[in-house]
Amino acid sequence: MSDPVEDMGSHWAPWQGLLTSAQLQSYGSAMSAFETLALRTWPKLNFVDSHVAYACPGKAQRPIRVGFMVHDSMPMMSGLLRGLDQSVFETIFLRPGCEGASIAAKNWTSRTDRLVEFSDRNARSAIDTIAAEELDIIVSGPSLAPIFFPLMARLAPLQIVLLEPNWTDGLANADYYISWNAAEPDNPRLFYSSKVAFLEHPPYYIEQHAVDAVSETQKTELRRRLLGLGPSDRIYLCANTPPKIHPDMDDVIRRILEADSRGTLVILRGDYPPARTLKFRLENKLGALANRVRFLPTLRQDEAHRLLLSADCCLDSFPLCGMSSSFDAAMLGAPLVTLPTEIPFGKWTAAMYDYIDVTGLTAKDKDEYLDIALRLASDPVLRNQKGKELKEKAAAFIESASSVHVFAEFIFRAWQRHQQGLPPANWINGGWQSEDSTG
Repeated sequence: MSDPVEDMGSHWAPWQGLLTSAQLQSYGSAMSAFETLALRTWPKLNFVDSHVAYACPGKAQRPIRVGFMVHDSMPMMSGLLRGLDQSVFETIFLRPGCEGASIAAKNWTSRTDRLVEFSDRNARSAIDTIAAEELDIIVSGPSLAPIFFPLMARLAPLQIVLLEPNWTDGLANADYYISWNAAEPDNPRLFYSSKVAFLEHPPYYIEQHAVDAVSETQKTELRRRLLGLGPSDRIYLCANTPPKIHPDMDDVIRRILEADSRGTLVILRGDYPPARTLKFRLENKLGALANRVRFLPTLRQDEAHRLLLSADCCLDSFPLCGMSSSFDAAMLGAPLVTLPTEIPFGKWTAAMYDYIDVTGLTAKDKDEYLDIALRLASDPVLRNQKGKELKEKAAAFIESASSVHVFAEFIFRAWQRHQQGLPPANWINGGWQSEDSTG
């Protein structure tokens, strides 16, 4: 075996099974153990670039070079580049492989100072390409193997994860994880090995989508075409990625289908490999009720949005909830019932509802989750009322200048701290924390 991407494939990364087990208090140590194995299996990952090894703290005489290392299909970070003062920062977009065709991909290319493409097939080649840039900071969204594995190497003095959960937590060269204070547990030390930056506002740039209204006729046609269902059938849609649909949800799914004989559970990304495992599990858990569970393939964004608006009830997964899908649902005006949990990535949707002051969609337990779901599905007046409220109030987080500001502030302060020769520390709501203050 010579290279993790070539050997295992570009979609394989170890975080998925570990994270979605929801045993998050042991995630960092599990990932650290995996890193030990990976470095023995693929020793070329054990690399420290010379510009990091010989760098000395002190005053920078040039712009701070920040590399954003993200698959260009991900839309929630590229707008942050606008918040970095060009007199202070230079931005470099590190893209794995060729440019995608999406609007998000075009935004990344148009907003960065410089574009660098690295191999999405060979981790060692990617490491060499990225190291040659002599970056000061890397901000990454390591959702795929071509991004995840190069981050085992030390390619910049500061290596920071932003985008959904901290997939690289436990890796030796993961310095910070950026998240949102309202969506995280009170004591980060219980869950995170790396230091965290919990910001006051959601640390993402949610792009405004032009969404056309969907008429009742269009909803009926879409439901018939995609699912073969008629107007009298009820759709319970879970738009979260299949690995997040944890076994803890199985009993509630069963109870929904038992309580609503006209109900069908719809799950997206049915062509995603983990969906096969989920399908097998639900068939065993639900018995004959599994006949009313439908898996759809990955849909175009516009069609997925129309389906959200055509569903009778949208379900958030638990104990790991949605994040980008939750922001999308609120922006579209699609009510999403959620059940928050006090673990990392367990209460993003509930925190978002609190942030925009929307009530009535956050459950306190499984029984209330079931009750809200059934009421939304059977009461179009309630559903339309909550949808209208969501769409109006979502303006608070769409293309938010406050979110861009707190992100830019942290990046600058983290670099200042490094230049002072100080190790990473937790940054929460605008200030460095002592070990005692974070538990």
